[in-house]
Amino acid sequence: MMSIQKYSVSIQDLNDRTQHGAILRRLQTTLSEVVQSPPFKELINLGANKGHLEAIVSVLILKASNLLSTSGNLKEGQALEIAKNIIQDYPLMSLEDINLCLSNGAKGRYGQIFRFDISVIYDWIRAFEEEKAEFVEVIHKKEVKAEESGPMSEETKNMLNEWLLNLKGPIPKKVQYDVKSEKAASTGYKFGTPEDYRIIELKAEYGRNYADPYTGRPKPGSPTLKEFLALNGVF
Repeated sequence: MMSIQKYSVSIQDLNDRTQHGAILRRLQTTLSEVVQSPPFKELINLGANKGHLEAIVSVLILKASNLLSTSGNLKEGQALEIAKNIIQDYPLMSLEDINLCLSNGAKGRYGQIFRFDISVIYDWIRAFEEEKAEFVEVIHKKEVKAEESGPMSEETKNMLNEWLLNLKGPIPKKVQYDVKSEKAASTGYKFGTPEDYRIIELKAEYGRNYADPYTGRPKPGSPTLKEFLALNGVF
């Protein structure tokens, strides 16, 4: 969870009613951003006024309500009561969570909208939590995979760069090939000729089937790039 010191909304602003409009304008609006926002419980523990949080959430509910034209819409005072229930029942959600959840729900992301009340909002919250959990799980798996693989050594990086460089163009015998300008010398295989394209295809095939994608080295039991080209008539 993001440290409150790095949070876009300060406790001081939360406790100042004159800043609530600015807070509403600064709320993050994407999953990648809201997952780093501190939950209601943390904000309250750090000194945020619970009544002010309830007021801001009630405004978010009214904003969503104003986007809808369903029958049985909210009555006076209901938004604040729903906000109080949300903070009590979902202390681990954040202002950003509620903002994005209500925005998505009002746009029909969580199903057709026939009415707007606390039960509908709670259905949206449950759908949003599932969506957020799946997103967090994907991020976690990527982090675990990165930790397991460990940082790439300079030697490996150089080998990989060399391998990628070789895939960009042919370097047949007796031909000086400039990869950056994609120009070959006047002798041997010319850039853009059928022979040239065939070599590029062969090197790409070698990379896909016989080379380790991280190091560029031949997989166990595989020929070297030079041997592979020779087997396909390139010397």
